[in-house]
Amino acid sequence: MLQLCLIAAFASLFLHDGQSGGAGAGRVSAVGCAGVVLGMHAGLFLLVWVRAVLADWAIVKTGSLASITGLDRTANVARVAGTLTTGYAIVSLGWLEAIGSLTGGLPLLDPVLALTPLLVLMLGCWWAMYPIERRLREAVLFRQLEDGSPVYPIPSRLATVWMHTRHQMLLVLIPMLLLWGWGQLLHLLRSAAAGAWESGRGGVLAGLGRWLASEGEGGVQGVMLGAQLLGVVGVLLLTPGIMRRLWQTVPLTDGPLAERMLTLARTHRVRVAGILIWRTGGGVVNGAVLGVVGWARYILLTDALLERLAPRHVEGVMAHEVGHVRLWHIPWLIGATMAASALSALGVQIALNAARAVVGGSGWEGLELLVSVCSLLVALFVFGFVSRRFEWQADAFAAKHLSATPDEWAEQPQAAEARGTITEQGALGMAGALLSVASLNGIPRGSFGFRHGSIDSRVARLRSLVGQPQDRLPIDRTVRWIKGATGLALVLVALAVVFGVVSIF
Repeated sequence: MLQLCLIAAFASLFLHDGQSGGAGAGRVSAVGCAGVVLGMHAGLFLLVWVRAVLADWAIVKTGSLASITGLDRTANVARVAGTLTTGYAIVSLGWLEAIGSLTGGLPLLDPVLALTPLLVLMLGCWWAMYPIERRLREAVLFRQLEDGSPVYPIPSRLATVWMHTRHQMLLVLIPMLLLWGWGQLLHLLRSAAAGAWESGRGGVLAGLGRWLASEGEGGVQGVMLGAQLLGVVGVLLLTPGIMRRLWQTVPLTDGPLAERMLTLARTHRVRVAGILIWRTGGGVVNGAVLGVVGWARYILLTDALLERLAPRHVEGVMAHEVGHVRLWHIPWLIGATMAASALSALGVQIALNAARAVVGGSGWEGLELLVSVCSLLVALFVFGFVSRRFEWQADAFAAKHLSATPDEWAEQPQAAEARGTITEQGALGMAGALLSVASLNGIPRGSFGFRHGSIDSRVARLRSLVGQPQDRLPIDRTVRWIKGATGLALVLVALAVVFGVVSIF
Protein backbone atom coordinates (compact mmCIF):
# COMPACT_ATOMS: atom_id res chain seq x y z
CA MET A 1 0.00 0.00 0.00
CA LEU A 2 2.80 2.43 0.85
CA GLN A 3 4.44 2.06 -2.57
CA LEU A 4 1.12 2.69 -4.32
CA CYS A 5 0.58 5.81 -2.22
CA LEU A 6 3.98 7.15 -3.24
CA ILE A 7 3.30 6.44 -6.91
CA ALA A 8 -0.09 8.16 -6.64
CA ALA A 9 1.52 11.18 -4.96
CA PHE A 10 4.02 11.54 -7.79
CA ALA A 11 1.18 11.08 -10.27
CA SER A 12 -0.46 14.18 -8.78
CA LEU A 13 2.67 16.14 -9.73
CA PHE A 14 2.33 14.96 -13.33
CA LEU A 15 -1.39 15.80 -13.26
CA HIS A 16 -0.53 19.30 -12.05
CA ASP A 17 1.90 19.80 -14.93
CA GLY A 18 -0.62 18.43 -17.42
CA GLN A 19 -3.29 21.01 -16.56
CA SER A 20 -3.38 24.18 -18.57
CA GLY A 21 -2.58 27.36 -16.70
CA GLY A 22 -1.44 25.65 -13.52
CA ALA A 23 -3.51 23.61 -11.17
CA GLY A 24 -5.36 25.42 -8.48
CA ALA A 25 -3.12 28.44 -8.35
CA GLY A 26 -4.66 31.28 -6.43
CA ARG A 27 -7.72 29.46 -5.13
CA VAL A 28 -6.39 29.30 -1.57
CA SER A 29 -3.81 31.56 0.05
CA ALA A 30 -0.35 30.13 0.69
CA VAL A 31 -0.94 30.24 4.45
CA GLY A 32 -4.35 28.60 4.14
CA CYS A 33 -3.03 25.87 1.88
CA ALA A 34 -0.14 25.16 4.24
CA GLY A 35 -2.58 25.03 7.15
CA VAL A 36 -4.76 22.47 5.39
CA VAL A 37 -1.86 20.22 4.35
CA LEU A 38 0.20 20.39 7.56
CA GLY A 39 -2.85 20.25 9.85
CA MET A 40 -4.31 17.22 8.09
CA HIS A 41 -1.04 15.28 8.18
CA ALA A 42 -0.45 16.18 11.84
CA GLY A 43 -3.94 14.96 12.70
CA LEU A 44 -3.37 11.69 10.84
CA PHE A 45 -0.11 11.09 12.70
CA LEU A 46 -1.86 11.76 16.02
CA LEU A 47 -4.54 9.20 15.07
CA VAL A 48 -1.94 6.51 14.34
CA TRP A 49 0.03 7.32 17.51
CA VAL A 50 -3.07 7.05 19.74
CA ARG A 51 -4.07 3.80 18.02
CA ALA A 52 -0.57 2.41 18.57
CA VAL A 53 -0.65 3.30 22.29
CA LEU A 54 -4.02 1.59 22.68
CA ALA A 55 -2.83 -1.49 20.77
CA ASP A 56 0.26 -1.76 22.98
CA TRP A 57 -1.90 -1.45 26.08
CA ALA A 58 -4.24 -4.17 24.80
CA ILE A 59 -1.33 -6.55 24.18
CA VAL A 60 0.04 -6.00 27.69
CA LYS A 61 -3.41 -6.28 29.29
CA THR A 62 -4.85 -9.25 27.40
CA GLY A 63 -1.91 -10.93 25.68
CA SER A 64 -3.93 -10.92 22.44
CA LEU A 65 -2.39 -9.78 19.17
CA ALA A 66 -5.74 -9.01 17.53
CA SER A 67 -5.24 -5.26 18.00
CA ILE A 68 -2.25 -5.35 15.63
CA THR A 69 -4.55 -5.90 12.64
CA GLY A 70 -6.56 -2.83 13.59
CA LEU A 71 -3.38 -0.79 13.97
CA ASP A 72 -2.19 -1.84 10.52
CA ARG A 73 -5.53 -0.81 9.03
CA THR A 74 -5.36 2.56 10.78
CA ALA A 75 -1.83 3.18 9.46
CA ASN A 76 -2.94 2.27 5.92
CA VAL A 77 -5.97 4.56 6.17
CA ALA A 78 -3.69 7.38 7.36
CA ARG A 79 -1.30 6.83 4.44
CA VAL A 80 -4.14 6.82 1.91
CA ALA A 81 -5.78 9.90 3.48
CA GLY A 82 -2.43 11.70 3.49
CA THR A 83 -1.90 10.81 -0.17
CA LEU A 84 -5.37 12.08 -1.13
CA THR A 85 -4.78 15.29 0.84
CA THR A 86 -1.42 15.85 -0.86
CA GLY A 87 -2.82 15.11 -4.31
CA TYR A 88 -5.82 17.39 -3.83
CA ALA A 89 -3.64 20.19 -2.49
CA ILE A 90 -1.24 19.92 -5.45
CA VAL A 91 -3.89 19.63 -8.16
CA SER A 92 -6.65 21.91 -6.80
CA LEU A 93 -5.40 24.15 -3.98
CA GLY A 94 -2.14 25.44 -5.44
CA TRP A 95 0.19 23.72 -2.94
CA LEU A 96 3.11 23.81 -5.40
CA GLU A 97 2.49 27.48 -6.08
CA ALA A 98 2.37 28.20 -2.34
CA ILE A 99 5.76 26.54 -1.90
CA GLY A 100 7.10 28.33 -4.97
CA SER A 101 6.14 31.68 -3.45
CA LEU A 102 8.52 30.93 -0.58
CA THR A 103 11.39 29.34 -2.52
CA GLY A 104 11.24 31.51 -5.60
CA GLY A 105 10.10 28.63 -7.82
CA LEU A 106 12.84 25.97 -7.82
CA PRO A 107 11.72 23.36 -10.40
CA LEU A 108 13.32 20.33 -8.75
CA LEU A 109 13.15 21.29 -5.07
CA ASP A 110 9.52 22.46 -4.94
CA PRO A 111 8.00 19.02 -5.76
CA VAL A 112 10.12 17.38 -3.06
CA LEU A 113 8.97 19.97 -0.51
CA ALA A 114 5.37 19.44 -1.63
CA LEU A 115 5.61 15.72 -0.83
CA THR A 116 7.54 16.19 2.43
CA PRO A 117 4.48 16.23 4.77
CA LEU A 118 3.33 12.91 3.32
CA LEU A 119 6.82 11.39 3.65
CA VAL A 120 7.07 12.60 7.25
CA LEU A 121 3.66 11.04 7.98
CA MET A 122 4.89 7.69 6.65
CA LEU A 123 8.00 7.90 8.81
CA GLY A 124 5.79 8.87 11.76
CA CYS A 125 3.64 5.76 11.30
CA TRP A 126 6.70 3.53 11.63
CA TRP A 127 7.89 5.57 14.60
CA ALA A 128 4.54 5.21 16.39
CA MET A 129 4.29 1.47 15.66
CA TYR A 130 7.80 0.65 16.90
CA PRO A 131 6.79 -0.49 20.43
CA ILE A 132 4.49 -3.12 18.91
CA GLU A 133 7.18 -4.25 16.50
CA ARG A 134 9.67 -4.50 19.36
CA ARG A 135 7.31 -6.68 21.40
CA LEU A 136 6.88 -9.01 18.42
CA ARG A 137 10.65 -9.20 17.92
CA GLU A 138 11.09 -10.03 21.62
CA ALA A 139 8.54 -12.84 21.37
CA VAL A 140 10.33 -14.26 18.32
CA LEU A 141 13.65 -13.91 20.14
CA PHE A 142 12.52 -16.29 22.88
CA ARG A 143 11.37 -18.82 20.27
CA GLN A 144 14.70 -18.55 18.46
CA LEU A 145 16.59 -19.18 21.69
CA GLU A 146 14.50 -22.28 22.34
CA ASP A 147 14.96 -23.87 18.89
CA GLY A 148 18.58 -22.78 18.41
CA SER A 149 17.95 -20.45 15.46
CA PRO A 150 20.32 -17.53 14.75
CA VAL A 151 19.65 -14.58 17.06
CA TYR A 152 19.93 -10.93 16.02
CA PRO A 153 19.97 -7.88 18.31
CA ILE A 154 16.70 -5.95 18.37
CA PRO A 155 17.29 -2.65 16.53
CA SER A 156 16.54 0.72 18.09
CA ARG A 157 13.54 2.80 17.09
CA LEU A 158 15.64 5.03 14.83
CA ALA A 159 17.34 2.04 13.19
CA THR A 160 13.96 0.37 12.60
CA VAL A 161 12.50 3.47 10.94
CA TRP A 162 15.59 3.75 8.75
CA MET A 163 15.33 0.07 7.80
CA HIS A 164 11.70 0.50 6.71
CA THR A 165 12.65 3.66 4.85
CA ARG A 166 15.38 1.89 2.90
CA HIS A 167 13.39 -1.26 2.16
CA GLN A 168 10.00 0.26 1.36
CA MET A 169 10.05 4.01 0.77
CA LEU A 170 13.31 4.48 -1.14
CA LEU A 171 12.48 1.58 -3.46
CA VAL A 172 9.84 3.83 -5.05
CA LEU A 173 11.11 7.27 -4.08
CA ILE A 174 14.51 7.03 -5.79
CA PRO A 175 13.31 5.91 -9.25
CA MET A 176 10.34 8.29 -9.17
CA LEU A 177 12.59 11.23 -8.28
CA LEU A 178 14.97 10.26 -11.07
CA LEU A 179 12.10 10.06 -13.55
CA TRP A 180 10.66 13.35 -12.34
CA GLY A 181 14.04 15.06 -12.60
CA TRP A 182 14.57 13.68 -16.11
CA GLY A 183 11.16 14.93 -17.21
CA GLN A 184 11.84 18.39 -15.79
CA LEU A 185 15.23 18.44 -17.53
CA LEU A 186 13.54 17.62 -20.86
CA HIS A 187 11.06 20.47 -20.38
CA LEU A 188 13.85 22.93 -19.53
CA LEU A 189 15.91 21.77 -22.52
CA ARG A 190 12.94 22.15 -24.87
CA SER A 191 12.16 25.65 -23.58
CA ALA A 192 15.80 26.73 -23.76
CA ALA A 193 16.13 25.40 -27.32
CA ALA A 194 12.97 27.21 -28.46
CA GLY A 195 14.14 30.45 -26.81
CA ALA A 196 17.59 30.24 -28.39
CA TRP A 197 16.13 29.71 -31.87
CA GLU A 198 13.50 32.45 -31.57
CA SER A 199 16.08 34.97 -30.37
CA GLY A 200 18.28 34.26 -33.40
CA ARG A 201 21.25 32.98 -31.43
CA GLY A 202 23.51 30.28 -32.84
CA GLY A 203 24.88 27.13 -31.30
CA VAL A 204 23.62 23.67 -30.51
CA LEU A 205 20.55 24.84 -28.57
CA ALA A 206 19.38 27.06 -31.40
CA GLY A 207 19.89 24.23 -33.86
CA LEU A 208 17.83 21.92 -31.65
CA GLY A 209 15.09 24.55 -31.41
CA ARG A 210 15.03 25.01 -35.18
CA TRP A 211 14.81 21.25 -35.73
CA LEU A 212 11.98 20.85 -33.21
CA ALA A 213 10.08 23.69 -34.84
CA SER A 214 10.41 22.04 -38.25
CA GLU A 215 9.08 18.74 -36.94
CA GLY A 216 5.62 20.04 -36.09
CA GLU A 217 3.64 19.21 -32.94
CA GLY A 218 3.26 15.53 -33.76
CA GLY A 219 6.96 15.12 -34.41
CA VAL A 220 7.87 16.96 -31.22
CA GLN A 221 5.53 14.72 -29.25
CA GLY A 222 7.22 11.66 -30.74
CA VAL A 223 10.69 12.99 -29.91
CA MET A 224 9.68 13.84 -26.35
CA LEU A 225 8.09 10.42 -25.90
CA GLY A 226 11.27 8.74 -27.11
CA ALA A 227 13.40 10.88 -24.79
CA GLN A 228 11.13 10.08 -21.85
CA LEU A 229 11.32 6.35 -22.62
CA LEU A 230 15.11 6.68 -22.79
CA GLY A 231 14.98 8.13 -19.29
CA VAL A 232 12.86 5.22 -18.11
CA VAL A 233 15.45 2.78 -19.47
CA GLY A 234 18.22 4.72 -17.75
CA VAL A 235 16.40 4.64 -14.42
CA LEU A 236 15.78 0.89 -14.76
CA LEU A 237 19.51 0.39 -15.31
CA LEU A 238 20.63 2.65 -12.46
CA THR A 239 18.17 1.65 -9.74
CA PRO A 240 19.41 -1.93 -9.06
CA GLY A 241 22.95 -0.76 -8.33
CA ILE A 242 21.67 1.97 -6.03
CA MET A 243 19.24 -0.26 -4.15
CA ARG A 244 21.65 -3.15 -3.63
CA ARG A 245 23.85 -0.76 -1.65
CA LEU A 246 21.04 0.90 0.26
CA TRP A 247 19.65 -2.51 1.21
CA GLN A 248 22.99 -3.74 2.59
CA THR A 249 23.45 -6.82 0.44
CA VAL A 250 26.41 -9.16 0.10
CA PRO A 251 27.07 -11.61 -2.76
CA LEU A 252 26.25 -15.28 -2.30
CA THR A 253 29.16 -16.79 -4.24
CA ASP A 254 30.50 -19.88 -2.47
CA GLY A 255 29.08 -23.14 -1.19
CA PRO A 256 26.45 -25.66 -2.31
CA LEU A 257 23.54 -23.23 -1.83
CA ALA A 258 25.10 -20.62 -4.11
CA GLU A 259 25.83 -23.25 -6.74
CA ARG A 260 22.28 -24.60 -6.54
CA MET A 261 20.75 -21.15 -6.93
CA LEU A 262 23.00 -20.20 -9.87
CA THR A 263 22.28 -23.57 -11.52
CA LEU A 264 18.55 -22.89 -11.15
CA ALA A 265 18.94 -19.54 -12.94
CA ARG A 266 21.06 -21.07 -15.72
CA THR A 267 18.62 -23.95 -16.12
CA HIS A 268 15.81 -21.55 -16.96
CA ARG A 269 18.09 -19.40 -19.15
CA VAL A 270 17.88 -16.38 -16.87
CA ARG A 271 20.95 -14.19 -16.80
CA VAL A 272 21.71 -12.58 -13.45
CA ALA A 273 24.59 -10.46 -12.25
CA GLY A 274 24.53 -12.40 -9.00
CA ILE A 275 22.61 -13.83 -6.08
CA LEU A 276 22.63 -11.46 -3.10
CA ILE A 277 21.96 -12.04 0.58
CA TRP A 278 19.69 -9.24 1.70
CA ARG A 279 20.75 -8.44 5.28
CA THR A 280 17.68 -7.42 7.31
CA GLY A 281 18.87 -8.37 10.78
CA GLY A 282 16.55 -11.37 10.69
CA GLY A 283 13.52 -9.12 10.43
CA VAL A 284 12.24 -10.01 6.94
CA VAL A 285 11.62 -13.38 5.26
CA ASN A 286 11.37 -12.65 1.56
CA GLY A 287 12.90 -12.74 -1.90
CA ALA A 288 12.98 -10.12 -4.65
CA VAL A 289 14.28 -9.32 -8.14
CA LEU A 290 16.17 -6.11 -8.81
CA GLY A 291 16.72 -5.06 -12.40
CA VAL A 292 15.45 -5.85 -15.88
CA VAL A 293 18.67 -6.26 -17.90
CA GLY A 294 20.74 -9.36 -17.21
CA TRP A 295 24.06 -7.65 -16.45
CA ALA A 296 22.28 -5.31 -14.01
CA ARG A 297 19.85 -7.83 -12.53
CA TYR A 298 20.12 -9.36 -9.07
CA ILE A 299 18.07 -11.91 -7.20
CA LEU A 300 17.84 -11.16 -3.49
CA LEU A 301 17.13 -13.62 -0.69
CA THR A 302 16.95 -12.30 2.85
CA ASP A 303 19.13 -13.62 5.64
CA ALA A 304 16.11 -14.86 7.60
CA LEU A 305 14.73 -16.73 4.59
CA LEU A 306 17.98 -18.65 4.10
CA GLU A 307 18.28 -19.41 7.81
CA ARG A 308 14.70 -20.37 8.67
CA LEU A 309 13.18 -22.02 5.59
CA ALA A 310 13.71 -25.61 4.51
CA PRO A 311 16.03 -25.95 1.47
CA ARG A 312 13.15 -27.00 -0.79
CA HIS A 313 11.13 -23.98 0.25
CA VAL A 314 14.12 -21.71 -0.42
CA GLU A 315 14.35 -23.26 -3.89
CA GLY A 316 10.64 -22.59 -4.40
CA VAL A 317 11.04 -18.90 -3.51
CA MET A 318 14.06 -18.66 -5.80
CA ALA A 319 12.16 -20.33 -8.65
CA HIS A 320 9.28 -17.89 -8.13
CA GLU A 321 11.65 -14.93 -8.53
CA VAL A 322 13.32 -16.53 -11.55
CA GLY A 323 9.84 -17.01 -13.01
CA HIS A 324 9.20 -13.27 -12.82
CA VAL A 325 12.36 -12.68 -14.83
CA ARG A 326 11.91 -15.54 -17.31
CA LEU A 327 8.37 -14.43 -18.11
CA TRP A 328 9.29 -10.71 -18.37
CA HIS A 329 6.76 -9.67 -15.75
CA ILE A 330 8.33 -6.36 -14.74
CA PRO A 331 8.44 -4.77 -18.24
CA TRP A 332 4.96 -6.07 -19.07
CA LEU A 333 3.56 -4.74 -15.80
CA ILE A 334 5.02 -1.30 -16.50
CA GLY A 335 3.72 -1.41 -20.07
CA ALA A 336 0.23 -2.50 -19.04
CA THR A 337 -0.03 0.26 -16.45
CA MET A 338 1.20 2.96 -18.84
CA ALA A 339 -1.07 1.76 -21.65
CA ALA A 340 -4.13 1.63 -19.40
CA SER A 341 -3.45 5.13 -18.10
CA ALA A 342 -2.97 6.62 -21.57
CA LEU A 343 -5.91 4.84 -23.19
CA SER A 344 -8.30 5.73 -20.40
CA ALA A 345 -7.23 9.38 -20.58
CA LEU A 346 -7.67 9.32 -24.35
CA GLY A 347 -11.12 7.73 -24.07
CA VAL A 348 -12.38 10.22 -21.49
CA GLN A 349 -10.92 13.13 -23.49
CA ILE A 350 -12.68 11.97 -26.67
CA ALA A 351 -15.95 11.63 -24.75
CA LEU A 352 -15.58 15.15 -23.33
CA ASN A 353 -14.77 16.57 -26.77
CA ALA A 354 -17.86 14.91 -28.19
CA ALA A 355 -20.01 16.27 -25.37
CA ARG A 356 -18.53 19.74 -25.86
CA ALA A 357 -19.35 19.58 -29.59
CA VAL A 358 -22.96 18.55 -28.92
CA VAL A 359 -23.75 20.71 -25.90
CA GLY A 360 -21.44 23.64 -26.58
CA GLY A 361 -20.81 26.40 -24.08
CA SER A 362 -17.82 27.13 -21.89
CA GLY A 363 -16.57 25.86 -18.57
CA TRP A 364 -15.26 22.54 -19.89
CA GLU A 365 -11.65 23.35 -19.08
CA GLY A 366 -12.06 22.35 -15.45
CA LEU A 367 -12.89 18.83 -16.55
CA GLU A 368 -9.22 18.26 -17.41
CA LEU A 369 -8.94 17.08 -13.83
CA LEU A 370 -11.59 14.43 -14.52
CA VAL A 371 -9.48 13.06 -17.36
CA SER A 372 -6.43 12.86 -15.10
CA VAL A 373 -8.27 11.25 -12.19
CA CYS A 374 -9.90 8.64 -14.44
CA SER A 375 -6.48 7.88 -15.95
CA LEU A 376 -4.94 7.39 -12.52
CA LEU A 377 -7.76 5.20 -11.19
CA VAL A 378 -7.72 2.95 -14.25
CA ALA A 379 -3.93 2.67 -14.05
CA LEU A 380 -4.08 1.62 -10.38
CA PHE A 381 -6.80 -0.95 -11.09
CA VAL A 382 -4.87 -2.45 -14.01
CA PHE A 383 -1.63 -2.44 -12.00
CA GLY A 384 -3.22 -4.52 -9.23
CA PHE A 385 -5.14 -6.80 -11.62
CA VAL A 386 -2.07 -7.62 -13.74
CA SER A 387 0.31 -7.83 -10.78
CA ARG A 388 -1.81 -10.45 -9.02
CA ARG A 389 -1.98 -12.62 -12.12
CA PHE A 390 1.75 -12.34 -12.64
CA GLU A 391 2.20 -13.55 -9.06
CA TRP A 392 -0.03 -16.54 -9.78
CA GLN A 393 1.97 -17.34 -12.90
CA ALA A 394 5.26 -17.08 -10.99
CA ASP A 395 3.82 -19.46 -8.37
CA ALA A 396 2.88 -21.89 -11.16
CA PHE A 397 6.36 -21.53 -12.66
CA ALA A 398 7.88 -22.51 -9.30
CA ALA A 399 5.50 -25.46 -9.05
CA LYS A 400 6.66 -26.59 -12.51
CA HIS A 401 10.26 -26.37 -11.41
CA LEU A 402 9.66 -28.33 -8.23
CA SER A 403 7.68 -30.96 -10.17
CA ALA A 404 10.66 -32.01 -12.31
CA THR A 405 13.87 -33.58 -11.09
CA PRO A 406 17.14 -31.65 -11.39
CA ASP A 407 18.34 -34.13 -14.03
CA GLU A 408 15.24 -33.55 -16.18
CA TRP A 409 15.69 -29.79 -16.10
CA ALA A 410 19.42 -30.06 -16.75
CA GLU A 411 18.97 -32.34 -19.78
CA GLN A 412 16.24 -30.50 -21.67
CA PRO A 413 14.20 -27.81 -19.84
CA GLN A 414 11.54 -27.30 -22.52
CA ALA A 415 11.03 -31.03 -23.03
CA ALA A 416 10.73 -31.53 -19.27
CA GLU A 417 7.95 -28.96 -19.17
CA ALA A 418 6.15 -30.23 -22.28
CA ARG A 419 5.98 -33.86 -21.21
CA GLY A 420 5.21 -33.31 -17.55
CA THR A 421 2.31 -32.47 -15.31
CA ILE A 422 2.25 -30.50 -12.09
CA THR A 423 2.93 -33.02 -9.36
CA GLU A 424 1.54 -32.89 -5.86
CA GLN A 425 5.09 -32.59 -4.59
CA GLY A 426 5.75 -29.56 -6.79
CA ALA A 427 2.50 -27.72 -6.02
CA LEU A 428 2.62 -28.39 -2.29
CA GLY A 429 6.31 -27.52 -2.18
CA MET A 430 5.61 -24.01 -3.41
CA ALA A 431 2.47 -23.76 -1.27
CA GLY A 432 4.55 -24.69 1.76
CA ALA A 433 7.05 -21.95 0.92
CA LEU A 434 4.24 -19.36 0.78
CA LEU A 435 2.77 -20.53 4.08
CA SER A 436 6.18 -20.48 5.78
CA VAL A 437 6.96 -16.97 4.55
CA ALA A 438 3.54 -15.73 5.68
CA SER A 439 3.89 -17.33 9.12
CA LEU A 440 7.40 -16.03 9.76
CA ASN A 441 6.49 -12.52 8.59
CA GLY A 442 3.29 -12.44 10.64
CA ILE A 443 1.08 -12.04 7.54
CA PRO A 444 -2.53 -13.26 8.03
CA ARG A 445 -3.18 -15.98 5.44
CA GLY A 446 -6.58 -14.58 4.47
CA SER A 447 -5.47 -10.94 4.26
CA PHE A 448 -5.89 -9.54 0.73
CA GLY A 449 -2.89 -7.78 -0.78
CA PHE A 450 -3.41 -5.39 -3.66
CA ARG A 451 -0.36 -6.65 -5.54
CA HIS A 452 -0.26 -10.29 -4.43
CA GLY A 453 -3.75 -11.31 -3.35
CA SER A 454 -4.09 -13.44 -0.22
CA ILE A 455 -1.87 -16.36 0.74
CA ASP A 456 -4.90 -18.64 1.06
CA SER A 457 -6.05 -17.88 -2.49
CA ARG A 458 -2.56 -18.48 -3.88
CA VAL A 459 -2.25 -21.77 -2.04
CA ALA A 460 -5.68 -22.86 -3.31
CA ARG A 461 -4.63 -22.06 -6.89
CA LEU A 462 -1.45 -24.06 -6.50
CA ARG A 463 -3.36 -27.09 -5.22
CA SER A 464 -5.75 -26.86 -8.18
CA LEU A 465 -2.77 -27.25 -10.54
CA VAL A 466 -1.99 -30.82 -9.44
CA GLY A 467 -2.24 -33.16 -12.42
CA GLN A 468 -2.54 -30.40 -15.03
CA PRO A 469 -0.19 -30.37 -18.08
CA GLN A 470 2.67 -27.97 -17.47
CA ASP A 471 2.51 -26.48 -20.96
CA ARG A 472 -1.26 -25.79 -20.91
CA LEU A 473 -1.98 -24.10 -17.60
CA PRO A 474 -4.98 -21.73 -17.40
CA ILE A 475 -2.90 -18.93 -15.85
CA ASP A 476 -0.46 -19.07 -18.79
CA ARG A 477 -3.36 -18.54 -21.22
CA THR A 478 -4.64 -15.64 -19.13
CA VAL A 479 -1.23 -13.95 -19.12
CA ARG A 480 -0.89 -14.41 -22.89
CA TRP A 481 -4.14 -12.48 -23.31
CA ILE A 482 -2.88 -9.76 -20.96
CA LYS A 483 0.38 -9.39 -22.88
CA GLY A 484 -1.41 -9.34 -26.24
CA ALA A 485 -3.82 -6.65 -25.06
CA THR A 486 -0.94 -4.65 -23.59
CA GLY A 487 1.06 -4.80 -26.82
CA LEU A 488 -1.93 -3.65 -28.89
CA ALA A 489 -2.68 -0.83 -26.43
CA LEU A 490 0.92 0.42 -26.51
CA VAL A 491 0.85 0.52 -30.31
CA LEU A 492 -2.38 2.52 -30.25
CA VAL A 493 -0.95 4.97 -27.71
CA ALA A 494 2.24 5.45 -29.74
CA LEU A 495 0.21 6.12 -32.89
CA ALA A 496 -2.05 8.57 -31.04
CA VAL A 497 1.00 10.49 -29.80
CA VAL A 498 2.82 10.55 -33.15
CA PHE A 499 -0.26 11.70 -35.08
CA GLY A 500 -1.15 14.33 -32.52
CA VAL A 501 -4.42 12.76 -31.37
CA VAL A 502 -3.28 13.21 -27.78
CA SER A 503 -0.53 15.34 -26.24
CA ILE A 504 1.47 14.01 -23.32
CA PHE A 505 3.98 16.89 -22.94
